[in-house]
Amino acid sequence: MNSTEPILAIEGLHGIAYQIALNPQVKPDRVIFHPNLGLMHLETSRLVAAFTGRQFRGLAGACSMGTGLSDLLYKDGVEMAPYVRWTVRSQDRVARELDALWSDLQDYGFPYLNSVGSLRDLIERMQSSARYQELNGHLAVACALEGMHAESLQALEEYAMKAQGQHGDILNRSRYFVSSFVSHFQFGESTLNPRMSS
Repeated sequence: MNSTEPILAIEGLHGIAYQIALNPQVKPDRVIFHPNLGLMHLETSRLVAAFTGRQFRGLAGACSMGTGLSDLLYKDGVEMAPYVRWTVRSQDRVARELDALWSDLQDYGFPYLNSVGSLRDLIERMQSSARYQELNGHLAVACALEGMHAESLQALEEYAMKAQGQHGDILNRSRYFVSSFVSHFQFGESTLNPRMSS
């Protein structure tokens, strides 16, 4: 999410937090909203930040995963939602477009966020998603916190494998993540090499 835009964030039960960012795109003749929804487990995100050498920003920090509101509508057969539903083209249409956005958040966004109420829920959501390196990192940490060592190690191995071919600062950050994970949780030493060599 764009860190320069306001983010609505709220902490729920069991350390789970939710983010909504409206991400307005301002054009000379219109404003187009591209809302994003984020799911976070605060301790997972805190450790991921520490393991990557970044500052933890609390509720405004990096989510474990998320989706665009338009993606949820697209799955329900509604295409191009930002352009046909959430674009304000004139002052007299502000209320109509914002009402549509609010309605879509209620019908699609809130059920998506409310489907995750625990760390285990978040883990299941991450496991069922196509995973890129950062998501594997969040999954490895979340599973370790939940005591799911086999699943955590598998995600950590996938994280390390995605470091193959990386160079420079990106590779150094990947190495730092894995070594910090191993040091903190006291398992996963097998991922330190040779996968993490350049």
